Amino acid sequence: MKFKAFIKQILPTILITFSCLVIFALIFAMYSLDWAIYLGGAGLVLLILAFLLAFQFVNFKQQISLQEELEETKKSLNAIQFDNIQKERALEDYFMLWVHQIKTPITASKLLLESGQEIPLTKQLKQELISIDNYTNLALNYLKVSQPDSNLNYARMPLDTIIAPLLRKYRAQFIESNIKLHYKKIEDEVLTDPNLAQVMIEQILSNALKYTKQGDIWINFDQNILNIKDNGQGISKDNLPRVFERGYSGLNGQLNEKSSGIGLYMVRLISKRLNHPVTIESAVEIGTTLAIEFNSYEETR
Repeated sequence: MKFKAFIKQILPTILITFSCLVIFALIFAMYSLDWAIYLGGAGLVLLILAFLLAFQFVNFKQQISLQEELEETKKSLNAIQFDNIQKERALEDYFMLWVHQIKTPITASKLLLESGQEIPLTKQLKQELISIDNYTNLALNYLKVSQPDSNLNYARMPLDTIIAPLLRKYRAQFIESNIKLHYKKIEDEVLTDPNLAQVMIEQILSNALKYTKQGDIWINFDQNILNIKDNGQGISKDNLPRVFERGYSGLNGQLNEKSSGIGLYMVRLISKRLNHPVTIESAVEIGTTLAIEFNSYEETR
C-alpha cells in the first residue's frame, strides 16, 4: 500500500521525463542528428532521474515515519484525554456520593441539638461526629489514593499501633450496641503506609459494627494476614461480588440508612495501591470475614 502511494507520487515526474525524451528523439530523427549525442544526453537525464527518485523515496519514507509517529502521538493524547475525563468523572461521582452521605450525620446532629435532650444527647452526638470524621478522612485519603504520583509513606510498626486507636474510637459504639470484641494485642510488625492501612481497617471495622447487633467481632493476625470477622447479618452470594463497587450498598445498605457504599470501595482502592490484597467471605445470618494480606516491602514497590 505504501509502495503504491510512492509510485503514484513519482508517476508525474517519470511521465514528464520520458515524454521529453520521446520529443527529443523525434527531433533528432527529423533533423538526422547524431544519435550518440542523444543517447549520451538521455543516459545523463535517466541517471539524474534515478538520483531524484532515490532522494524522493528516502524523503517519502521519512514522511511516512513522521505520519506514523504523529498518529501514535494523537492516539496517546486521545488516550490520556479519555483517561483524564474518566478520572474527572470518577472524582465527581465519588464526591457527589460523599456529599450526599455526609449530610446524614450532619442532619442527625442538628436534630439532636434541637431536640433539647441532655443525657442521651452526648452519646448520640459523639456517634454522629465519628461518622462525620470518618467521611472526612475518606475524602482526604481518596485524593491521595486516586493520584498515582502521590507518595506513600511506608513504615514498619506493630500492627497494634494502627488498630488500638480505632478500638478506642469505637469503644462507645461497642458498648452501646452490646457487641463483644475478641482481640489480643498484636505485637507483630507490618510494613505499610500506616495512615492508609488504618483507613482500610477502620472501614472494615465500621461495617462490622454497623451490621452486627448484639453479637461478636473477632480481630486476629495470622501468617501475615489480618482477619476481621463478625457474626452479623452477612451478605448474600448475589451481592458479594459487588460489595467493593463505588456506591453499592446492597440489601443490607438499603435497610441501613447510614450505609454509604463508599467504605469498601475505598478499601479496594487502598488495597490495590498498597498491594495489600483484600478478600471477603460471608453468608446471610452467619457473618462476614474480611482479610487483609500485608506483603513484604519489595512486593509493595
